[in-house]
Amino acid sequence: MALLKSVNNVPGVDLIDYRDSIYYNKYNYRARVTIEGLRRGYYSDPDEFEKRLLTNKLWGRINKDELETIKKNLPDIKTCLQFRTDNLKNKQVTIRMEGNTMAVFHNDLNVLHSEFDKLVNARIDYTQVETTGYVGVKSFVNEPKNKFRVFFRSKRTTDNFRDGLKNILDTNKQLKPSPALKSWVKNPPSMRGYWWTNYLSSHFFIDYDDESYLSYLHLMYGEFLGKKYKLQKRTDIV
Repeated sequence: MALLKSVNNVPGVDLIDYRDSIYYNKYNYRARVTIEGLRRGYYSDPDEFEKRLLTNKLWGRINKDELETIKKNLPDIKTCLQFRTDNLKNKQVTIRMEGNTMAVFHNDLNVLHSEFDKLVNARIDYTQVETTGYVGVKSFVNEPKNKFRVFFRSKRTTDNFRDGLKNILDTNKQLKPSPALKSWVKNPPSMRGYWWTNYLSSHFFIDYDDESYLSYLHLMYGEFLGKKYKLQKRTDIV
């Protein structure tokens, strides 16, 4: 079952859609663009739509108020219709239109923002899919302090990785690093020894409660993240 949740800690994303699979088993992002009057352009390209509007030949009966709204929204409507026209044969994008809303599915969030942030009178939200993807459950004798845990991979990091991760952990107190990871990010890289090199350990992990934080971490450090677990108290212990 999907769960749609508003977030404010994932750059460029308004909603997280928790699902069993990504959109159409292909796309990680969706932009929903709603413009009053867009539904009148279902069967038109941008130029044809404008011509029909100016000659009062739009399909369907339109009252005066709606007609004025369409004229006000004409640049935005034409932009959406042009995007649809340009991408009819583009296998990297899927477009669905319903009512005055156009849903655009893509794997590049920056492309969606570059296309639709310029609209003036549209209502837009950007959604990222987060699949369950948990490899299992870790059980504890006592009730765990947090609900989820994500491990890192044993991997060499980039030069600014340590400082960036430290800033994220300092800023987001809801993220609970393991003691070893906490020590690793706080000690200067000039110190030598296994723990102080630029290599992550697969024993490092972060616990959290809000699943949207996993999307945030994936956006920032996706290639460094490993297995994810749900945390719970052992069911055989009362």
